[in-house]
Amino acid sequence: KNKIIEELEEKLLTSKENRENILQELRQLKEESDYSNEKVLSLQNTINSLKNHQNRISDRKKMLERKVQGNFEESSRLKKQIEAIETELLNADEMHNKLSGELSEAENLLAQEKERQTVLQNSIDSVKHKLNDRKNALSARRNTLEYLKSIVDTNQTSQFLINSSGWSKSNDKNQLAELVATDEENITALVSILNYIGDYFVVENVDEATKAINLLKESKKGQASFIAKDIITDSQHKISDADEGKSLYQIIRAEPKIVEFLQNILGNCLIAETDETALKLVREKRCDCCASKTGLFVHKSGYIFGGSEQKNKQSKIGRKEKIEKTQEEIDKISQEIEVLNEELRNLSEELSLIDLPSLTSNVRQAETRLKNFEQKISQTKLQKQAFEQSLEIVSQSNLQIEQELDEIQSEVDTIQSQIEEATEALAKEKEEYNAIQSNLAKVEIKVKNCDNEIRSTEIELTKLNSERNSCENDIKRLANSIKSYENKIKDKEDELLNGDRIAVELKEKTEKIANELIKLREEYEQLVDRNHKLVTEKNSINEQINQYSEAINSLRNQYDKLKEQIHQTDIKISEINVQLNSIKERLSEDFGINCDDDLPSIPEDFDINIAKEKVIELKNKLASLGNVNFLALEEYEKESERLNFYENQINDLLNSEKTLKETIAEINQAAEKNFSETFHQIHENFKRLFKTLFGEEGEAELKIDEGKLLETDIEIIAKPPNKRPITIEQLSQGEKTLTAIALLFAIYLVKPSPFCILDEVDAPLDDSNVDKFLTLIKEFSNNTQFIIVTHNKKTMSAANTLYGITMQEVGVSKTVSVSLEKVENLQ
Repeated sequence: KNKIIEELEEKLLTSKENRENILQELRQLKEESDYSNEKVLSLQNTINSLKNHQNRISDRKKMLERKVQGNFEESSRLKKQIEAIETELLNADEMHNKLSGELSEAENLLAQEKERQTVLQNSIDSVKHKLNDRKNALSARRNTLEYLKSIVDTNQTSQFLINSSGWSKSNDKNQLAELVATDEENITALVSILNYIGDYFVVENVDEATKAINLLKESKKGQASFIAKDIITDSQHKISDADEGKSLYQIIRAEPKIVEFLQNILGNCLIAETDETALKLVREKRCDCCASKTGLFVHKSGYIFGGSEQKNKQSKIGRKEKIEKTQEEIDKISQEIEVLNEELRNLSEELSLIDLPSLTSNVRQAETRLKNFEQKISQTKLQKQAFEQSLEIVSQSNLQIEQELDEIQSEVDTIQSQIEEATEALAKEKEEYNAIQSNLAKVEIKVKNCDNEIRSTEIELTKLNSERNSCENDIKRLANSIKSYENKIKDKEDELLNGDRIAVELKEKTEKIANELIKLREEYEQLVDRNHKLVTEKNSINEQINQYSEAINSLRNQYDKLKEQIHQTDIKISEINVQLNSIKERLSEDFGINCDDDLPSIPEDFDINIAKEKVIELKNKLASLGNVNFLALEEYEKESERLNFYENQINDLLNSEKTLKETIAEINQAAEKNFSETFHQIHENFKRLFKTLFGEEGEAELKIDEGKLLETDIEIIAKPPNKRPITIEQLSQGEKTLTAIALLFAIYLVKPSPFCILDEVDAPLDDSNVDKFLTLIKEFSNNTQFIIVTHNKKTMSAANTLYGITMQEVGVSKTVSVSLEKVENLQ
């Protein structure tokens, strides 16, 4: 038994060592299992975290994709609007060109019409100027005609025949001088040639001459000479020029019968330059008669006529031709005046058709349309810029979103790869964990086996030790007993019987221990079965733990999703709050609605679509109004103040204009009254003084348009005795001077002065008119002292005192005075 015990002890020791090793391996496997489990849990958490992050990123990606889609739609809308605006701008260029063209056309038309108006006005002024010239020419021609018609023969017989009717079929009784015309340079010579025959009356036949002669006899008005055209015979004289003279018949203009008459009376008549040439030609018998251009007439019969020029007879030369020519000129000028009047009417009508205000209004309207269109274009361009900026912002946002999407995709790919790696690592770790668990189960079985073996060995060893101890004890006790019994065997044979009984008892104890060992083995087997059940329960619990872990992870995922949704909801709530605050601020600033107060209730019939359409319509109206001018109120106040100032100025000007007009009317009324009174006084004085200077037969008058006293011209009419002038221009220089003196003193009588200075007013006067002038001066000298500058001796002789200006030395004047009254007294 000791040997068995020793073997069992060695076996137990070996089993314990194995158990220690297996326990060490079990502890290591448990550590590895715990580490692997932790690692699995960590990888699972990492995978869950990555998946959650992946889900968040996916949500972010979807949101960004939706935003990209929204930006794309917004970009498409902005592009369409920009394209529409560009199309509108293209059309606007055409419209702008059209409006510019209309403005240019209107301005050009206005400029053309202004230029046309200027041209027409210049043409009208030119036509008026020409018309005035023609009217002046017509007046001059008419005056000339009147003058020619007013030329009368001073011979009473001639005047009687001219004024008498019935002896001639023609209303015009023409004398020979009136029917013969020539150039101005030959008039003096022609007057001397026609001297004694120029007053002959030219009649158509002898009957008219006879009637005139009988009329003179009956009236006892003297005698007259006549030229009867019906008895004028052809001239037999040889008509020729000379080197120093020109034939009379080449320089005169008259009807053939008159020329024949002159040839019969005068023969070969020449015109010479000088008196000597005329005498020479007649003496040399180179002509029948000759007249010089200075007025000398020489006839071969010895008749010579000459002297100073005869103005009254010169005016009769060619009178009929002059009258006809003047009449033709008058008719021509009248026609020209009619043409000019017609042209003036046409030009005036054409000028009246020019409507510059309408054209100016058209130009302003075109400018206004162009400005409004340019303003609209500017607003459209600003809209385009705003849309382009919005498109640029959207594009930049898309670029940022695309970059973010790329980053998110890259991050998703990274996370996906990390999830795959973590999943692979988790799978590996689970495999390792399962292998560890499998090894752990095996090791635990080994441990259990070792424990069982150790327990059985220990039990057996204990049993054997106990038996051995018991046996040893028994042996010792038996040995002692044996020794004691050997010692007493002899003594006590009875004790052998006791040894048998003890052996039986030991046998019984051994049997009892064997039964207990069987019971222990049965308990051990029960414990092993229980251990298996516990392991099974443990595995089931581990499976439940894994299920719970998965449920926890699922719940964590749901929690993360809910957390993300809560986060998104918070973001949306923040955005809504921002929009709500913005709307509140807008309502407060733009519409004056305080959202802290009770908001107005929404009517039951409120239609949001109609409200949106109305808002869009109002926005379009606001957009059409253009940019808000924040200085408009200030500018309005300035312009209003300026308008009030100008209105006050205009009212002041209108009041001043009214006052001035009233003052002018009063002044004009007073001036008209004073002028009328003064004019009538001067008129009466002028008539009286004119008769004083020219005699009672003289007529003078001042004419004026009574309706326009301050604007009309004053017409001076002066008719000296035996004269019928049409205008003052037909008066002689002396007559003009006396008329001016009469008018001057007529004015002087209305407003006399103590002094009067006259500078050489007597220079154009002849002696008889100087006497009239001096008589008038003496009449006025009773109240006025006259200072007269004169070179006329008669005027000097009528003065009381003479002052002479001499120059005894060069450059030095000296005054010498003589009192004629003192000289007379001394004499």
